[in-house]
Amino acid sequence: MLFSLGKIYITAGVNFSDKKLYPEISKCIRRHCGGDYGELDEFDKKENSLVLEKGFIHGRIFSRYTLSSGDAIYIITTKVDNGYATTIMLPSEY
Repeated sequence: MLFSLGKIYITAGVNFSDKKLYPEISKCIRRHCGGDYGELDEFDKKENSLVLEKGFIHGRIFSRYTLSSGDAIYIITTKVDNGYATTIMLPSEY
C-alpha cells in the first residue's frame, strides 16, 4: 500500500448500484492504493506520482476503472485535516 485511504465514502450512485459488483469494487480499491490507477493517461499518472512525492501537499490521487458491468467508477483520495479520505463515485457524480 503506497498511501493510507483514511475514511472511505461511497456516493449514492455507487451505493445503489448492483451489490454483486462490491467484490470487484474492493479489488479496485486495492489497486488504487497499490499504485495501479486504472485507465488514466500518462499525464494523470504523473500527477498522482507528484502528489505522492510531495506528501499530498497539493492535489489528490485519482483512479478510474471500468467494471464488468460496463460502468466506470472513480476513486479519489485526498488529504483532510485529520488524515485522509477516499471517495468512490460514478463519473456522473464528479
